[in-house]
Amino acid sequence: MRYRYRVLYYTYLSNPETVSRLKESLRGYTLLLNPDRASLRDALLMTAMTSDEMIIARSGDTFLIAPLQDVPPGWTSGEEFLVSRERGLEKVAEEIAGREKGRMALKGALIVGLILLLSYFGYRYHALEALNNLLLLIGLVLSLLGGLLRGYKRIRVRASAPRHRSE
Repeated sequence: MRYRYRVLYYTYLSNPETVSRLKESLRGYTLLLNPDRASLRDALLMTAMTSDEMIIARSGDTFLIAPLQDVPPGWTSGEEFLVSRERGLEKVAEEIAGREKGRMALKGALIVGLILLLSYFGYRYHALEALNNLLLLIGLVLSLLGGLLRGYKRIRVRASAPRHRSE
C-alpha cells in the first residue's frame, strides 16, 4: 500500500518528568491536554501541512504532536499508521482518542443477531435460502473492502523491532 502520511504513535509512562523530557527532545510540537477526536484531528492536519511524517507522543492525558524526529527513548508501546488519504488521518485520530466502544459492541452484536436470525429463517423456509446466500456473499465482500475503505494501515511497533523498510 502506498501511503501519503506516516504517523508514529508512542505511549510513555504517565508522570511529569516524562512530559518535560518529551518537551525537551521534540521540536515544533503541539501540546494537547486530554484532547477529544476533533482537536487531535485538527492538530494532525496542522502538522500534516508541514510534514508528511508525524510523531504522536502520549504520556497519560498529555499528547505531543510533532513532525517526525528522533523518537525519544523510554516508550512503553508504539504503533505505526500508514495513511493513504487525508480522511485516514481523521480515522487515526478517532482511534487514538478513543471511541465509544460500547456502541460499537452493541452494533456488532445487533448485526450478528440479525445474521443468525436470517440464517435460521433461511434454514426453516427454503424460499429464503437464495436470499440468505446473497446476504452472506454481500457481507463477505463488504468485510474484505472494509480495510481498504478505512484509509490507513496499522502496524504494531515493538521496542526490539528492526527498523521499517520505509524509514
